Amino acid sequence: MSASPSEAVSLAVTAADEATEIFLMDASLKRIASGLGRLDMQVMPGLYKVRFRSGATQQDQLVEVAPGGAGVEVSGDPVRFHSAAPIAATLTTHEYQAAPAAQTSKEVHRSVGQGGRLFLFVRDEDEGREFDVPGVSIHALDGAELARLAEGQAGRMERWAALSLEMDPGTYSVRVDSGRLGDYELFATVAPDWQTQAYFVMEDLWSDRESVRAPSLRAASLMMARPDQGFEFESATARLTELARQALMQGRQVISSALMQRLASDDLSAPMLTIMGAHLLLQMRESHRDLLGAVVERLHALLGEHPDVQALSLALRDGSRPRVERIERPPTLRASWDRIVQASRKRAGLVPADTPAGRIAAEVVRAGPWLIHRLGHSQGSRPERQASLAEAARVLERMISSEPERLAQVYGSIRSGGGGLTTLERGVLEAVRSYSQARERPTDSTQEPDPQAQARKLLSSLAAPKYSVAEAVVSLAKKIGE
Repeated sequence: MSASPSEAVSLAVTAADEATEIFLMDASLKRIASGLGRLDMQVMPGLYKVRFRSGATQQDQLVEVAPGGAGVEVSGDPVRFHSAAPIAATLTTHEYQAAPAAQTSKEVHRSVGQGGRLFLFVRDEDEGREFDVPGVSIHALDGAELARLAEGQAGRMERWAALSLEMDPGTYSVRVDSGRLGDYELFATVAPDWQTQAYFVMEDLWSDRESVRAPSLRAASLMMARPDQGFEFESATARLTELARQALMQGRQVISSALMQRLASDDLSAPMLTIMGAHLLLQMRESHRDLLGAVVERLHALLGEHPDVQALSLALRDGSRPRVERIERPPTLRASWDRIVQASRKRAGLVPADTPAGRIAAEVVRAGPWLIHRLGHSQGSRPERQASLAEAARVLERMISSEPERLAQVYGSIRSGGGGLTTLERGVLEAVRSYSQARERPTDSTQEPDPQAQARKLLSSLAAPKYSVAEAVVSLAKKIGE
């Protein structure tokens, strides 16, 4: 809607926080403008709808712009969304859970090291259920158990449990026992003089027609704060961090370059927000390489060798900082993992298969913004030697050249529950079968598909580091008798 200078009226819309999206629609509900945090424009007199969106929740507000006015200002209330962290002004906030989270986050229930902190908080929103402390445990990357949630504090009537640990800086597994659905884990890195915080809500997790009540890793919230700061449920930074997490899941852009510039220039009191914001900026078409470079430098100075910061360094690839030679520890974010996998396609040795990051690749689960690993086959015996890329390529050539009927039979057996394959091995088998089927389809080309070229392409196509794919290829061949 265009406005002539003589009739136009100024309209200023301000959201409750700068990560809330604003959409302006005219009387016919046609979108005429959008903004992030604030929207200023000149409009014709009339009736308008302002939509505020935070996460997956939105709220609308009707606005009348009268002719000849001095201008209209609209302020939106906080949009209430779902959050595992009991932060203020959300759909899931209860004072009787938020206050204990704030208090216990500043305590130390156990010391299993020194130099950093890890805080876990699990709660159930369903008032009609009895609350038992769920099976959540902390493990070193070699699998050794270090602590259990039950060793902390719990409020059974208020349905919460907390564990605050003093730990050595490093990367740890936060493991959840989901009963018959299996054990799953995400990875939390503890940085020197920082507290990593992980919040979970209980959910009914379904398998076939049966459900298990367990903490949801997919919906978890992870943040970082100084140990003396702990969890602040009315913190604007906590809210922004949650909105950035949801934006990563939804593919939306809610972090402005102006906010990232502030985060890069101050003391970075919100490293997790900054890491997620950097990933969101990387997804934009507009280049922000200079800003991202400054952010990565600041994060590295504050957090040290953090795998998520290493992933951001790999994504920049501008030669202005030391080259990341190896990634041995799993990152926290799935977006970081994807960047690492992408870099490993050109540098196969970036993620050695015999490191924790290489070993978890066989059972990575696509769910939510976090890197989630399903425990199982990949926890078993390790191969005596690492499979080479050349060996894997030869095995793939042989598999791709197999009779389609043979592959179809194996695939059918696997789908019906046999074979004991890892998730990555299943991915290899599905890709091999697709290549084999494509070879049988009639084409206009007189040239036969080259199995060797197809094998090389397949090695770089799966969402796992190259050497982990090679291990899966060789292991799969042994299991199906190829």
